Amino acid sequence: MDERSVWIGIDIGTTSVKVSVIDDEREEIAFKTENTNAEIKSNFGVNGFEQCPQKIVEVVERTIQNVLFSCLGKTKIKGIGVCGQMHGVVLWKKDKGGHILESQKEPGEPHNEKSLLSHAQNSNPSNLFTWQDQRCSPSFLGTLPKPSNDKLPLSTGHGCATLFWLSRTSHDSTLEKGQFDCCGTIIDYFIYLLCGLEHPMTSDQLAASLGYLNQETMEWDSALTDTPEFPSHMMPSVIKAGKQAGVVRPSLYGWPCGVPVLVGMGDVQCAMAAVIKSPLQAAVNISTSIQLGFPVSSLKIPQIEKESPPSISFFPYFGQEHLALCAGLNGGNAIKYFVACVASWMKQLGFDEDSCSTSKVFTRLEQLAMKDLKKRLDPEEKKRTSAIENLDYLDCINESSPELTVRPAFHGERHNPSLYGEICNISLTNFQNIGHIYHRVCEGVVNHLSTMVPPSYLKRLGIKELLVCGSVPERNPTIMSTLQIVYTEGDLSVPVKGYGDATWMSSASGAANIAMTVLNDKIK
Repeated sequence: MDERSVWIGIDIGTTSVKVSVIDDEREEIAFKTENTNAEIKSNFGVNGFEQCPQKIVEVVERTIQNVLFSCLGKTKIKGIGVCGQMHGVVLWKKDKGGHILESQKEPGEPHNEKSLLSHAQNSNPSNLFTWQDQRCSPSFLGTLPKPSNDKLPLSTGHGCATLFWLSRTSHDSTLEKGQFDCCGTIIDYFIYLLCGLEHPMTSDQLAASLGYLNQETMEWDSALTDTPEFPSHMMPSVIKAGKQAGVVRPSLYGWPCGVPVLVGMGDVQCAMAAVIKSPLQAAVNISTSIQLGFPVSSLKIPQIEKESPPSISFFPYFGQEHLALCAGLNGGNAIKYFVACVASWMKQLGFDEDSCSTSKVFTRLEQLAMKDLKKRLDPEEKKRTSAIENLDYLDCINESSPELTVRPAFHGERHNPSLYGEICNISLTNFQNIGHIYHRVCEGVVNHLSTMVPPSYLKRLGIKELLVCGSVPERNPTIMSTLQIVYTEGDLSVPVKGYGDATWMSSASGAANIAMTVLNDKIK
């Protein structure tokens, strides 16, 4: 019996790891996800967002092993694509026992020497400073060298800004001399370990997200290399997304050695590539954060830039294209923050710990929001619910009351760091139902996006369809229905998708598809 050829896609996200396996027909034959629970309390307080890289590596390895053990059977892994959270940075020491020569072992030869986690522990990494990190204030950013590429302005949470902060902060020991000699995104770190590289390697997509990439030369900006305080010797080398970084090293327990691995890619780019098939399409991806974008020819950037709102930046994509992208900071994390606040309020009011768990609060809020949605859409349901809850008089008053609106911009935005969340039009009738308030928070995520990327902007550029991907709209009907209402205007539409529908595509499946396309062409 012939072995079945498969490709693996890995998405190392902010809150979870996802693994997708596709076959020769590009059909997803296996998919697994697991939360990383990697958050670490930052010494910088509430403005520091840090994670444990060893914990992330452990979860990735366990998820992969589960897929290999339970889902694949007689298969031959032909290639691996890895994508994940962008902008953040982790530092580490070279794994002294880690570098291998590919000629030492034959491809496919089994080796059971060390786990990937063991190699991670040997590298003594720093915490991962994520894209959500807020330690770099606007005044601090104003003291940094100006990047030569103003299409991607530097923001707090960008890896290079964080490295500048660490190098200038005397009480922080992260950059003590000799402690680290490599740095990169969490995806670069993972691939460094997986392939046993001598020095980290990154793609233009991830490098641009760190800041200070000269996209014309594919090298780090002279603003970094000419600044003695910046640890430019640690920075990864840069190659185009879609190129091969190496092969799986022959010393990993449970991993098939010799399998080609592409250089790390951005989760946004992989999510967009998984769904966008026409120049008339854009896509919105909502998971921890929120992004709306569409591919453009590099030659058209100057023209499109003139018409674009300040929220739009231009990131490297695939081939000769760039991604015109609004990389919003308030997506699923804004909803999660609201849920955490409700759970905290309940604890403060004396409810028992079990009732106040965020998972239980989230489930109940979802139920109440669905009830609120049905009541708003169905007059009979509204009448029945009002009678049960004895709220008839409130409903009568409510018809003439302004609608409650919420802007859950709790994290600010890169183009407007001073932006705050707000709640408007509170009345006697619209603020006592927590399900209604939660429903408005979810609506507010989409409405806030529409202020950054108006439907009229997409229409002017000839976009006809806004495709939807990401874990949040897949499980949150309020988000999906609001997207369809807000972004259906004239010729612009949002295709309807069912929840749990097989057409929902992930960044992981996008990474697997890119690996298949690239490596098949290479074989040919």
